Amino acid sequence: PRGANAGWNEGLITYIMAAASPTNGIPKEVYTQGWARNGAMVLKRSFYGYEINLSPDYGGPLFWIHYSHLGINPNGLTDQYANYWQEHVNTVRIHVAYAVSNPLQFENYSNKCWGLTASDDPYGYTAHQPVSNDNGTISPTAALASMPYAPEDALRALKYFYRERGKDIFGKFGPYDAFNDELGWVKRAYIGIDQGPIVVMIENFRTGLLWNSVMVDGDVRAGLAKLGFQTTDIASVPFRPEELKIYPNPAREETTIDLSGFEEPVLIRIYSGDGKLIRVIEPSGISGSYRLDCGSLTGNMYFIEVSDRRRSGQAKLIKLKQ
Repeated sequence: PRGANAGWNEGLITYIMAAASPTNGIPKEVYTQGWARNGAMVLKRSFYGYEINLSPDYGGPLFWIHYSHLGINPNGLTDQYANYWQEHVNTVRIHVAYAVSNPLQFENYSNKCWGLTASDDPYGYTAHQPVSNDNGTISPTAALASMPYAPEDALRALKYFYRERGKDIFGKFGPYDAFNDELGWVKRAYIGIDQGPIVVMIENFRTGLLWNSVMVDGDVRAGLAKLGFQTTDIASVPFRPEELKIYPNPAREETTIDLSGFEEPVLIRIYSGDGKLIRVIEPSGISGSYRLDCGSLTGNMYFIEVSDRRRSGQAKLIKLKQ
């Protein structure tokens, strides 16, 4: 198989589901010889300091790392060809770095205005991607559906799209499909395959709901194993974040975050009362708790989120004045 039938693109899910069929499943050879081209789909390269193994140069259009992974959790997903979580994280980082670098000098590209993928554009419809197919068209779904892979970058884009550009590029059903500031153009329309991944991937970032629902299916897991994938067992991930224990709370100079049950690597995210991400902490050698210095927190209310690969917890923190 060639072209759209061979890796790497959004077609991965087709092979996984074909292998998952309990009655007419494809043999592994269809995947390894067709999709993976006997390993020839692997081509290690590095752009802006981030290595990719599968994607086209500069990462290709971002929908390739979204569609197959609306239900198939890439976190902990590996095979002989790639670590899929790292592959997708690096792909998004390359896209953000490309927008910052802006080698083609398009209007408003930055670390908050980024996102190249398939969408409408001033000339019709095309799969936008860095360098090889970039005409200045930004597609909000590209950044927003990347929320699990690069939450800080995606949230920065969301706030820009909504707070700074909302009157121009947001409508009744969410962000419009695409805009091109170079040409002063906005496509005031909605496309389901662009809007849908925004909703799904934000929910996967928040709670893992869709990932959990798909990854516990016995046929899906059998199909993944048949094709040689190794997965993290996520069956016990809760659908909703747990209530996180913080003490003392309210706090003045220091408080303790209870990390009981969390496993490294752990991320602690601190949001201001208006929802702005202000700090990300990656503690090492956790021993059941983390002591948070509140001295630099100048506001009165914060939201604390703790997550690892299996669970997440959230809590409100009240900061007392010194």
